[in-house]
Amino acid sequence: MTLALSLVFLSCGREGCKDVLHGPAISFTAADPQTKAFIEDINRSGNELVVYDYMTGIDGTLTVAPEDRWYIDHSRIHCTVDGQQVWDYVSGDEYFWLYGSNHSCFGWLFTGPSGYNTITFFGEHPHFEKDTFTLPLPAYKFTHASPLYDFLYSDVTKRTYTQTNPDSSPIDLKLNHLFSAFRFTVRSVRQAPVTISSAVLKVVTQKKATINFERAVDTVTGGKPVVTYTEIASDTLYLGGRNHKLTSDSAAINLFDRNDVQAFRMIWPQSEEEFADAVLEVKYTDANAADKNALQTKTFQLNGFSQKEWLAGNRYSYELVFTDKEITLTCEVLRWNRKEIVLDFTEVVVVSDKIQWHDNTISHLDEHTGEVLLFNDKNKPAECYFKLDAPQGATWTASLVPVAGINTDAFEFVDPDYYDPYASDNYKVLTENPSGTVGDGKIARLKIRVKDASSQTNTNKAKLRIVVKTANDSQTIVVENLCPGHDYNEYTLVQNRI
Repeated sequence: MTLALSLVFLSCGREGCKDVLHGPAISFTAADPQTKAFIEDINRSGNELVVYDYMTGIDGTLTVAPEDRWYIDHSRIHCTVDGQQVWDYVSGDEYFWLYGSNHSCFGWLFTGPSGYNTITFFGEHPHFEKDTFTLPLPAYKFTHASPLYDFLYSDVTKRTYTQTNPDSSPIDLKLNHLFSAFRFTVRSVRQAPVTISSAVLKVVTQKKATINFERAVDTVTGGKPVVTYTEIASDTLYLGGRNHKLTSDSAAINLFDRNDVQAFRMIWPQSEEEFADAVLEVKYTDANAADKNALQTKTFQLNGFSQKEWLAGNRYSYELVFTDKEITLTCEVLRWNRKEIVLDFTEVVVVSDKIQWHDNTISHLDEHTGEVLLFNDKNKPAECYFKLDAPQGATWTASLVPVAGINTDAFEFVDPDYYDPYASDNYKVLTENPSGTVGDGKIARLKIRVKDASSQTNTNKAKLRIVVKTANDSQTIVVENLCPGHDYNEYTLVQNRI
């Protein structure tokens, strides 16, 4: 390339003269987008980026002809060793900092993990239109078999190289995600098995996009380019595999990735208008239903949550839970650059599942007062479940606390896993309050019954209290947020007067 240079010389002797126009080589490093769905670290051997440098000169120091301003033009850089911070040029070429130059650098992913690259993903390499500073991407349709290839593109990074500020450190390309991602995990806490027959996610699966790097022309500001998405078609994504049986003891499954319960699937961002039609439809059979083989259908409108769209660079983690009374769907929105951190909660109890009472094991639940009316029958214990995630390693214990001096001894805990239909007493009474370990991933289950139905003369009551004792026995914490959506912190067990 030929540069029209306005030369500036330093006064120096022949042996000590320095070429003030020529600085060190230009190098690049990539800022890790930290996506668990695509790649844990961008600095992995085999990954490649395509990079550009649009260079202009400072008047009186360096003049660059318009035809020469694409100083680095579609050059590929690659990581050759895991963890490598500064990447090498694939071609072996070198580009140098020139005194008095302004640089606008950017790039995008060319080859990603497992060898996937732009041509294997889109069917062709995108062609950068230098006259308009735009990168039109071919239309692409996501399917269940689509590779987990997230197209990454960088911000525009500005750098001026002068004698007074000769910054030759590597150009840091901060990467952005073109796509968003989702996952749907499902589990059941029902006693009877639930079998998932099919799951269908209806979203916009085919789009094309144009990335506009016009900010590279501005010699002052850099920042994120503008991305325009164009919808082509909506379609459906189907459950991987069929007939997944779920019980209260089975692990959660990922509806759209059976190989990894934690995996996310790539998808185009969904605008608010597009997301209005996004639904998840689940078909299942319930062994506890009147007709065990009857196929039931549950449809969820995804814009029923507070977020009304799916944004690029966000992960949307949904959890579907079959409880005794209903099927719940919750959603957590995660930024892709949120690191996975195991927190040590020493004074805070994290409740992942609030108390739920199993259908047909209680006579009545008063949602306004929190009073749970037990059957006045030793052979009909009330059963509930809950789950605590933190502080990990702590011990939870359930107890029955007197209410205004009324007889708490009218109730007792029984073993939730023991039942003998041939014994005089079908249930085994626990001699100690039930307890368990916090953060072990297990659902805690309790069974509580009345001791004596025939001699009952007054209405007996007791508070169901769950406490957590930290691993070092430093404190005992009363769990107060176990009652979903109510002002009261604990349920009150009630035995009817005869």
